[in-house]
Amino acid sequence: MITHAHQDSSEADMRWLTVAPPGAQTAFALSLSDTPNVSFTTGCGISLITDDIDGDCAAFQEKGVQVKAAPDTMPWGDRATWFSDPFGNEFFLVQPAS
Repeated sequence: MITHAHQDSSEADMRWLTVAPPGAQTAFALSLSDTPNVSFTTGCGISLITDDIDGDCAAFQEKGVQVKAAPDTMPWGDRATWFSDPFGNEFFLVQPAS
C-alpha cells in the first residue's frame, strides 16, 4: 500500500505526521508517545473530523455526551475539543481550518 502525507506538522512543541492511502477518507496521525501536552492515559487516540464542530458539540450535549470544553482554535489553526464516551474514553473532535 502506498501512502502519502496529508499533514506534516510541528506546531506548539508537538510533531505529528498524518498519512493515508491515496483517495482515502480515513487517515492516521503518527506522533511520539512523549509529545509534550498530550496525554494518552485516558484518550484512545481517535480523532473525528467534522465540518460543523459547533453544531456537533451542541447535538452531543443535548444527548448527554460530556464535552470537555467549548471548541477552540488549536495552535495549528484547526478548531477542536475533546468529548468522552460513557466509559471515560476521550475522543478528539476537529474541524479543519481549510
